[in-house]
Amino acid sequence: MCLAKELAKENKFENSIAGIRSFREAIFNEKADLLLQKVSEVKDFYSTSSVKDLIFHVQEHRFTLPQISKILENLNLEFLSFYDLKVKNKYSILFSNDKKNTSLNNWDQFETIQPDTFLGIYKFWIRKKQKI
Repeated sequence: MCLAKELAKENKFENSIAGIRSFREAIFNEKADLLLQKVSEVKDFYSTSSVKDLIFHVQEHRFTLPQISKILENLNLEFLSFYDLKVKNKYSILFSNDKKNTSLNNWDQFETIQPDTFLGIYKFWIRKKQKI
């Protein structure tokens, strides 16, 4: 999504129906950038209100996995798992030593290697840390 947001900002697409249509057309015409093309594979790309929320959101804060890790630690929460089984399977191949798939440091590395993994949003499970 970052590349798509950068494209929208650089080309000054307006947050309007006409601007969103022009933005979508620019994505379709950007044949050389395969990562940018992946945005058109997200179902939300075809709904005006969803594109407004994904790309043209007026106030948004994007969190990185290291930031999320710190937040979880500060709130005494533990990361359990990402929601998507396909993603977890890919991760397990690269980080076989992380049997529970819970290392957010490894997940950050994985996202660097596979930048299109979390195109829309992080979806994961957490819980209050268990006392032993």
